[in-house]
Amino acid sequence: MLTLGLSQISALQEINKKLQEYNASLQVYNAKMQSDAAMAAETISKIQKEKSSMMETLSSLRGHSVSLQEQLNQAKVKNALKVEFLLRVEPYLASRDDKMRFLRHPCKKEQIRESFSWMSKRSSE
Repeated sequence: MLTLGLSQISALQEINKKLQEYNASLQVYNAKMQSDAAMAAETISKIQKEKSSMMETLSSLRGHSVSLQEQLNQAKVKNALKVEFLLRVEPYLASRDDKMRFLRHPCKKEQIRESFSWMSKRSSE
């Protein structure tokens, strides 16, 4: 039983050699997979940092958008008030030049009173 034939020993040595080659190729494959996994983890880390940066930018832009929307709404209200005021004052404006001067005016109460002081003179006539 212990005596193996020369052909059997040779066959076992061939199998052992093939198993060693297979084991070596598995080790190379394992090293490649570990390298790929490390690269993937690094890529994921970079992407997460980019995502975080983008989320901060998005949050900032949303805040800026809200601020701009509020400014737009304020401008619309200011314009609506200006138009309403113009519609009420229009009958007293003598010419197109007076209307254009009014539209370009910075809308400070004192300056409006000065600019249209002729209205009170006109009304009293």
